[in-house]
Amino acid sequence: MRKRSDARQEPAVRTRQQAGIAAIEPVAGAGPQPGRGRGNGTPTLPEHGTPTLPLSLARAILADADSNAGHGPVLAADPLRAAGPLHSSGCGVVLPRVSEPQVCASRFVQHWRALAASRDDEMLGLLEAPVRAGTTKLLCLSLIESRSLQTALHRMRGFVHITREDFALRLERARDEATVVIEPGPRRRTPAPLGLMLLLKLVHGLASWLIAQPIPVRQASFAFARQGASGAGETLFPGQVHFDRDFTGLKFDAALLDLPLRRGRRELRSFVARTPYDWLFPPDPPPLVERLRHHLSANLQAPASELDQVAQAMHMSVRTLTRRLRAQGTSFREIKDQVRCELATERLCLSSDPVAAIGEQMGFDDPVSFFRAFRRWTGTSPAAYRAHQRSLAGQAGLVL
Repeated sequence: MRKRSDARQEPAVRTRQQAGIAAIEPVAGAGPQPGRGRGNGTPTLPEHGTPTLPLSLARAILADADSNAGHGPVLAADPLRAAGPLHSSGCGVVLPRVSEPQVCASRFVQHWRALAASRDDEMLGLLEAPVRAGTTKLLCLSLIESRSLQTALHRMRGFVHITREDFALRLERARDEATVVIEPGPRRRTPAPLGLMLLLKLVHGLASWLIAQPIPVRQASFAFARQGASGAGETLFPGQVHFDRDFTGLKFDAALLDLPLRRGRRELRSFVARTPYDWLFPPDPPPLVERLRHHLSANLQAPASELDQVAQAMHMSVRTLTRRLRAQGTSFREIKDQVRCELATERLCLSSDPVAAIGEQMGFDDPVSFFRAFRRWTGTSPAAYRAHQRSLAGQAGLVL
């Protein structure tokens, strides 16, 4: 799913009833101003600068919902047609310089919510049996008091076992990898392919929301052939996506299972009011290098800055962290040296701390090790660097 910016608003909508056919339309100019809510306490959805998804996928979801309705068409003939020129910045039209038309997330979610309300089915009829209104809220209430994500996922499995017959959940943990699997239910039935994809996305999005950070997917697998909606799997699950496998599920770093939950009842009210937005469009995680630099800057004292300790703090294995950094053309040692060099030069210039004390602050065991590393970084010694910078500042009339 593509991202634009973080401004949030919810355009007003009106519902039109025509012989049992519900259609929703944006009401021009009726929504709140960018960055403002409605003023009545109702959670708002993002609009301008929000995530998007391919128009073909949005249409496929709504078309499947339409075909499963059991009565006449629920939507207008083409409710998500792009309205406006290719490079328009309005919601619901094609983004510039992308290979496929995109629909704005908030517009799609409004269609989803209108259909869900009209059918009393939070999953739009895409599963074997309806997911009645309030089910997501009850599920979340059963999870938010869990001690960890692993406990929450086990409780989710129990909730599904009690409430569903068309599918079951299974959680596996092996070494550094966790796997959530969707299995056939007691009657050996499973949802249709698109319903399975969205069901797996619900599990992933809800788990990400519970720990207040997106869960990077190592691999998403589906026990069916690639479907008509081009790139649906890759859109919903960035990363490795495989079809025609012997199970449907996703793999992620097992260390994330040990994270505590960071959501309470107040956040739950907003999550439910905005559903499916927050589970279908979770925010992107901060770039790995940025996260690593931030962690090292605050934890240079050994052993907190050692590779194994840092990997554990970032909830991944040493091998995973090393591999991901290599894929970005860098390494743990290189980033750590950059952070140390930047902080050391800053403190040499702006503090009167002894060189040995600064070396200790940078996590070095002794002054000699710091001296050698600093010379390798800058070509000069810490004392010479400090003297040179103060000389330059004096010439410029500055006081360091």
